[in-house]
Amino acid sequence: MKSYKVKGLLVRISVIIFVMCNFVVAQQPTNDRCQSAMHIGNVVDLPFNTSNATFDGPGNCMLSPNIWYRYIATSTSNLTVSLCGSNFDTVLAVYRGSECYPQQNNLIGCNDDSCGRQSEITFPATAGQEYLIEVGGFGVNKGSGVISIIRDSGQPGTPDCAAGGCT
Repeated sequence: MKSYKVKGLLVRISVIIFVMCNFVVAQQPTNDRCQSAMHIGNVVDLPFNTSNATFDGPGNCMLSPNIWYRYIATSTSNLTVSLCGSNFDTVLAVYRGSECYPQQNNLIGCNDDSCGRQSEITFPATAGQEYLIEVGGFGVNKGSGVISIIRDSGQPGTPDCAAGGCT
């Protein structure tokens, strides 16, 4: 009888260890915090995911789980930051400067539902100026999406590939 109890206990312990070792902890995105904003250039449809993000920010535009990007303008021109084509209801904010956490007076734009339920902001960028980009969802929405940053080069939809930002 005792050997059956020991074997039963060993089986239970083995199952617990197996479950614990194979338990996958959802990882937060590396750019989940403003201080770890991902440097980004001019890109078209760069994938992102806010599913495991947390809220981090001043709350000037959104209170949902969000991620952050840093962008340095390569020229003085209109710049479009777009989340069009994303798979959830997005919200987008762009701030002048790179200070975490950005103040309300540095908010260039906050947008919800520019292209369907996705967001887009076009603004005049200044060469060499750094901008913070905050990406989140409407309410508690989160999910996968794409971000595009396109400099107006006189040809709409053309990224500034000379800056090395095309993917």
